[in-house]
Amino acid sequence: DEIKRYAVKDILPRIGSMHADAITPADVCTMIEEVAERSKSVARRLFEILSVAFDHGVPRRLPANPCRVLNVSSIVGTQQRRERVKLTLDELRAALAALPGLGRDNELAVRVLLATAVRKGELIRARWSEVDIDAGLWRITDENSKTGAGFVVPLSPIVADWFRELRELADGSLWVLPSRNASYRGRRRGEDHIGETTLNAALVRLGAKDVRDFSPHDLRATARSYLTDELGVDVIVAERCLNHALGGLVGVYDKSDYLTHRRAALALWAQFIADAEQPRAANVLPLVRPGR
Repeated sequence: DEIKRYAVKDILPRIGSMHADAITPADVCTMIEEVAERSKSVARRLFEILSVAFDHGVPRRLPANPCRVLNVSSIVGTQQRRERVKLTLDELRAALAALPGLGRDNELAVRVLLATAVRKGELIRARWSEVDIDAGLWRITDENSKTGAGFVVPLSPIVADWFRELRELADGSLWVLPSRNASYRGRRRGEDHIGETTLNAALVRLGAKDVRDFSPHDLRATARSYLTDELGVDVIVAERCLNHALGGLVGVYDKSDYLTHRRAALALWAQFIADAEQPRAANVLPLVRPGR
């Protein structure tokens, strides 16, 4: 589905009518440059897709792969590694307060990313068949996991309620986050999931005062930092909450999924988010009146 979207939107309109053996490195370069003006990351992905397609064709009928003589970094520039943002408590409160301005579907998606610490793509490609709201479990499949190893995400009651609302908004779609518009000809609204850059674009227009620019992946970094720094969650449990592989001897001998521990940790984190947004009244009564 991902490759089909890229093909229909960017590849076919530019070179779809050409014979494959007539496509030159210059044609590929022109296409990648045009797409890079919109998104360098999409341009890189397109280059990868084209290269694989031409590699498939070379032993069959193509004389050469025109991508082989090109360096995508020379076309779109080198990727600059961006330092991850951990939102401060004040930034977190301001961002949460501004979320309703993005529309309820985007707001709920951002909240789920923050509270579950999953990768953006894992939520975007999630299907309702993989979510058991009543049991508080969301199964991310091997195919949908960046690491290639599926895992189960425990859903706290707060997050489960957000999924219930998302299910109503999905209006019968197979996708947790269905498309709002037809992605390409022949597809109806909701038959595909939202685009890979939809949530990034939403956060760009967040407009929260005194909040640094942040991406969906920064929500994951923020969750990871708060789990250990503020909530005292064990490092191994926090790493497993993010589905990080455990290195060294721990990774070799420790095969536990830590589901019970992760459920408790993410419930604690979800409550922290709720308290940051709407602080609960103190339940301690002073024995001495202020000023005495």
